[in-house]
Amino acid sequence: GFYGDGADGTIFLLGEGGTGGELVINGLGGGSPITDLIIPPGQSFDSITLQNGANVIAQGPIVLAETLRLRGDSRLAHPTASEAGLSITAREVIVESGSAIDVTGRGYLGGNKTGLGETAHTLGFVAGSERGTGGSHGGVGGKFSGSGASVSTPVYGDPKRPNRLGAGGGAWSGNGGDGGGFVRIVATDRLVVDGAIRANGALSSGSASGEGAGGSVWIDTE
Repeated sequence: GFYGDGADGTIFLLGEGGTGGELVINGLGGGSPITDLIIPPGQSFDSITLQNGANVIAQGPIVLAETLRLRGDSRLAHPTASEAGLSITAREVIVESGSAIDVTGRGYLGGNKTGLGETAHTLGFVAGSERGTGGSHGGVGGKFSGSGASVSTPVYGDPKRPNRLGAGGGAWSGNGGDGGGFVRIVATDRLVVDGAIRANGALSSGSASGEGAGGSVWIDTE
């Protein structure tokens, strides 16, 4: 129907004598709806390709013998507030121009969305930044002196092993921004990024609300 586009389609390619094959997730072009990628236990692929604007949420780790490729303005992320983040292990990871591994705003929730009133979540889903205060992570979130909030959420995480979500920002006259997510990539051969890898904190929806803190990107490659 006009208001209800279908989800992305999938194609499985397996050459003669092959075992894992290639999974292709084909989007609908710009504005493709979100598709969940769930790899059943015991199922494996050699390669996965996202193309034609595919918009994919990985519901678990991606482990491939060969290639993860994003092309044609495709996006790959993890579920919101998943502390496991997005884990990718492959021989090569290729993000072509216009595509992105993007976990912006996929971290801890901002105020008005946590069940804690205007207070946001921080590490471990505990109470974090209060009204008008930005989320903390590698640095302390800023605050508006007129908000009346006196608590700056402590910093956390290891800069040499960045594996934490960003904290949300406190609400005030609008929702606080959600923190950034967590991307972990192990590319045993090469990583090629002509597009982008992002883990930014999200903006708030209030003129005096706090923004989310940035998340984490941790990459190992040869």
